[in-house]
Amino acid sequence: MALSGDMSRFDGFERIQANYKIIQDHAVRADVLIPKSLDKSAGKRPVLLRWHGGFLIASGSMFPDFLPLWLLEYALSHSAVFVNANYRLLPESTGAEVLSDMEDLLAWIESDLPILLAAHNVQIDLSRLLVAGESAGGYLSVQSGLSRPDLVKAVIALYPMLDFDPSVYITKGRKPILGNPEYPTSWVEDHIKNMPLNADGRPKPISDDDPPTRVQLAIASAQQGRIPDFLGTSEKLFPMKRVLKEPFTPVLLIIHGEDDSAVPVEGSRKFVQLLGNSQPDTRVSLWTQPGEHGFDVSTTLEDTWLRDGLRPVTEAWLR
Repeated sequence: MALSGDMSRFDGFERIQANYKIIQDHAVRADVLIPKSLDKSAGKRPVLLRWHGGFLIASGSMFPDFLPLWLLEYALSHSAVFVNANYRLLPESTGAEVLSDMEDLLAWIESDLPILLAAHNVQIDLSRLLVAGESAGGYLSVQSGLSRPDLVKAVIALYPMLDFDPSVYITKGRKPILGNPEYPTSWVEDHIKNMPLNADGRPKPISDDDPPTRVQLAIASAQQGRIPDFLGTSEKLFPMKRVLKEPFTPVLLIIHGEDDSAVPVEGSRKFVQLLGNSQPDTRVSLWTQPGEHGFDVSTTLEDTWLRDGLRPVTEAWLR
């Protein structure tokens, strides 16, 4: 998988870096992107929060290759403030710790982000928050909607990790993940054995893998069905269990490639059916297109299917 690291897709934004939490002496960063074209006298602006992908193991908020171009265009077209978030990564951290980062970031958006942006003469409208993300970020986007239905108005989940049955990811006997070979178990076991430790004996957290050095570790972990082990066992970690007991009120759009070898599209279909059966009033739609994992990275808002799919999301987000 060739990675370019081309940062030009961020040219339309001014970037502000901020640590939204410090844990175990480790700072977890968000990158706040303000459209350079923003008319700062135009009143309060909507917010688009994006969680990055990488199997919850690899990548970082500002790595450009995994961030769909159209998502940035979408923010620019509505003069929205774009919050690009990091979070602690597996397996150094647990799934519960990842979700605590998610919840702390949402709280930070409510309490600290308005103050940070006021120094730049920008105001935001917290009643208009859209959460989006790809792959692992799609998982965190759905989880954001479940944890904060009072705050999140709409969710865009791109080829999201929603079905954590280990058999979904084990690749023996099916197409290899993104064309990668079958990595040996030692890729994962050696990494776990050699993780640097803090003074308290716990692994030192990592929250920004940019440029990604852990992609093979992430793929190996998926190939061997280890990601559920790293997450933990609490029902709160698994969206398919949460929607049976907790309301999901944001408008939800899921986009998935039919040929996805990393996160099979069947998981999205299963989630939509489960959500529809358990909460029939939820406004959810699934749009599939031919293509692999990340098929939409170079897609633009000129694509008719995307404009049509976004229509109910835009209405819920900006009304």
